[in-house]
Amino acid sequence: MSLFGNKTIYFIDSENVNDNWIDTIPEIKKSDEIKVFYTEKSTNVSYEKFSKIADGGASLNWIKCFTGQNALDFQLVTDLGYSVAKGIKDTFVIISNDKGYDAVVNYWVVKGINISRVGVEMESPKKQKRRVATKVKAVKKVALKKENKKQEEKKKETKKSESNKQNNKEVANSPKSLWKRKPSSEMGYVEAVGRCISVKDLGNYHMVLTNLFGQEVGTKYYHMIKDDNEIKAKVSKTYITNREQRLDYLVRIFLSYNKKDFKDLQKILNVINDKKCDSLNNFYKLLTENFKEEKGRMYYNILKGIYSVLKGV
Repeated sequence: MSLFGNKTIYFIDSENVNDNWIDTIPEIKKSDEIKVFYTEKSTNVSYEKFSKIADGGASLNWIKCFTGQNALDFQLVTDLGYSVAKGIKDTFVIISNDKGYDAVVNYWVVKGINISRVGVEMESPKKQKRRVATKVKAVKKVALKKENKKQEEKKKETKKSESNKQNNKEVANSPKSLWKRKPSSEMGYVEAVGRCISVKDLGNYHMVLTNLFGQEVGTKYYHMIKDDNEIKAKVSKTYITNREQRLDYLVRIFLSYNKKDFKDLQKILNVINDKKCDSLNNFYKLLTENFKEEKGRMYYNILKGIYSVLKGV
């Protein structure tokens, strides 16, 4: 992990990543500081894992948090702001899979602070198998499941038919897409983002770039746009004025970069514009309802990091 300042301070959301955060810091230095925010919901750290950090000699602080909805998150962010004020030249790293912290990262990046959020690969919990008490119950359960599935498929077919009619109507009424071809380079994608996100809106520009390329590469291109007036002027001239065309273009950028075709584009746009799509949870729900579970989840994973941008573009 690259270090930009005098030292690196890690902020650990232990409720979110359990003790897996330890494996995310392979090269700890004595000058670094680790702040582990925890509650009674946090998983205990094994001695074997703890020794990896303790042997590194870095300053390790365990911060017990008050309980409540998002309580740990707010306390972590408060401590982060205090730490930034004390050591503005340091590097700050939030270790959590919660993308809600990205708004905080964007806020400080725009102010010139070296900060990032690092996700952690989590182990999938083993699925618990429930045993049916008797064979008769099992047979009844299977029969009921088949009948419910048949009814569900019938409903889906009806819904799909109605949805296709609506899609055709939406396509007919939508302004023509301005997308011509897939960008041939990363810089091409950076400039493409400028067509749907104003370079004056640096927070959203950073959010889109880091979700497209990842934190490190996205931040690099963000500073390139922010600091180079010539490139900024060039990109700003291509900004699309029509909201529907901007949204269309932005979704195409993310589908294209992730090597997906555009056959489901209109349905995705309909989901984003749906009045029920008023939260990230409902965005996921609508995508998985409009597509098969696996495909809906795939589109959600591609677009969830820029949900707030999609709704406000």
